[in-house]
Amino acid sequence: MDQLKSKVVNVVLTIQEGKGMESIKNLTFISAIFNGRVLESDPVTAEDCPSFNTNLIWEIEKKDLRKIRSSNQPLRVECVSVDTQNRREKFGHVLLDLRSALIVKNPDDKVPFKWQKLIAVRNKKRNCFPELYLSLTIRNQIEVACQESLEQIWEAEPRSEGAIPIKYLEDGYIAVGDERLCSEDYSLNILIKSATSLDLLLPEVLVFQSNNKYCMSIKIFGIPIRTKQFSKDLHDKIVFEEKIVVRLLSNVDILQQFFAEEKFEVGFSCGQDLLGVTTVSFDGLINTNEKLLLNTCYFRFPSPNGIVPVGKDGRKPVLALEIFLVQNRGSISALIVGVSTSAENVENDVSKASGDHEEAKAQQQILLVTEEHMKELEEWKQRQKVEFEQQLHKVKEEELEKEREEMEKEREELEREREELEKGHQELEKEREELVEKKADLDENIKKCKELQDELQEKLNELKLSRILKKKSKTSGNILGVIEENQKKFADCDKELLIDYISKLQYDNENLKQILNEQKQEVENNQRTALTKEQTTNLLQELKGLEEKFEVAQQTKTYFKEQWQKACQEIHNLKAEDYRQLQNQLRERREELSQLDHLCIMDEPNGLISF
Repeated sequence: MDQLKSKVVNVVLTIQEGKGMESIKNLTFISAIFNGRVLESDPVTAEDCPSFNTNLIWEIEKKDLRKIRSSNQPLRVECVSVDTQNRREKFGHVLLDLRSALIVKNPDDKVPFKWQKLIAVRNKKRNCFPELYLSLTIRNQIEVACQESLEQIWEAEPRSEGAIPIKYLEDGYIAVGDERLCSEDYSLNILIKSATSLDLLLPEVLVFQSNNKYCMSIKIFGIPIRTKQFSKDLHDKIVFEEKIVVRLLSNVDILQQFFAEEKFEVGFSCGQDLLGVTTVSFDGLINTNEKLLLNTCYFRFPSPNGIVPVGKDGRKPVLALEIFLVQNRGSISALIVGVSTSAENVENDVSKASGDHEEAKAQQQILLVTEEHMKELEEWKQRQKVEFEQQLHKVKEEELEKEREEMEKEREELEREREELEKGHQELEKEREELVEKKADLDENIKKCKELQDELQEKLNELKLSRILKKKSKTSGNILGVIEENQKKFADCDKELLIDYISKLQYDNENLKQILNEQKQEVENNQRTALTKEQTTNLLQELKGLEEKFEVAQQTKTYFKEQWQKACQEIHNLKAEDYRQLQNQLRERREELSQLDHLCIMDEPNGLISF
């Protein structure tokens, strides 16, 4: 990409046509996703080989594009069909590798196209093999000529030949038609009510910018007039309620013909850039004091062949206007119109010729007109005040209703959580009671085991004693026989030798008894130790398991208690925050009402926009 000089480059996806799409029955369009931004082509009719002929262009800096290419992020191209109810169905998609994109330095160079097969085609459409004929290139940023300023676009143009002439008078009036016939005073009122879906007019450069200042501009009678600037979310409905009053001198017949031919334009601009234009006709404005409601004035792009943009859901940028004509006074002689070029000149002429009846009458009519204008202004102020109070009351009710609904939802959710916590707490209580019962049973079983062990030990001792007695009884019988045999055997032996032999045997006998007693003691200890260890191990394992369960139950109970405390604290914080927001909103509304009352008191008739 080093051969591209600009810091910002364009990724251009060109789709010419497709084939193998005979199974699609509805309108078809291409949707491509790159770097998180989605671009779509215009829908085309369903056919076997639809012709798209579209370019999808993304702007991106070189360094960001290098990162995307190095991370091997693909560009996803989807073929989508949409039915009459605006329901979308994905037909298949293609994944394009940005590293294989052709870098084009000269925009006049020819770009090769390739057929790309769609993947992930639905099962019922597997009998066809749809493909797209497309190319992917990276180019220098497309230079767009700077838009002319609003004043250059809307500079005052001369009236066409044969049109009804208009003349701007020094006192702010506009004379429509021949000056000699302009004897009636009218007020042309244009009220800009609201606008919706203005986001569709934004270019890609402004879509991702915030805090832009926008305004509405009206070109009427060759002069552009701007409203107050605003910075709002263009996706929502924007309410203006701004009124423009134009003072006209003419008569009914001329105005009817003039309104049948005349049109004016309303533009939507950002700074000096004109983003959209709509043309409004006076056709239908015939009778005075009858309102002409225009709720469908669609904005178009300011290009020569500007089209009206349409969103995915059928939205269009639209402006709502209200136009009405008010007759201020009856007829004024042509002499007064010619002489009275300004209010000061009229007053000076009247003071110089106070005796002239006609000029005294003119002065009186001027005063009447002034009073009528003041009365009209006061009525308008009162209407605006009433409308503002109604809207404020409606907004407050809607906000309170929304807050009530949200609070109700939160209360239901918290109630549900509380019920779940109570249910969990009850289950924990049941488990704890079961554990207590099991522990009591275990203690009882341990006690029974000890008693049984004592009984077994007693039985064992009794058995050992009986065995010893039996052995002794057998041994006593054997001893008598041995004594008789020894008497016969040793009758003739010497006493000293017998004493030595008996002493030696007695010594050996004592040693054998001692060894036998020690072995018996070891056997008894081993038996007692083996039995006690096995039982103790089993009991300790059961006790350890019960202690672990009891500890888990205690931790669970503590966790649910903490969660319940957090939920209560969050409910309290939400209620306090909602209350503070409501108080702040009410305070701001009161300040706005007080400012409006102050403006209604201090405002004068010259506060109207006049020409």
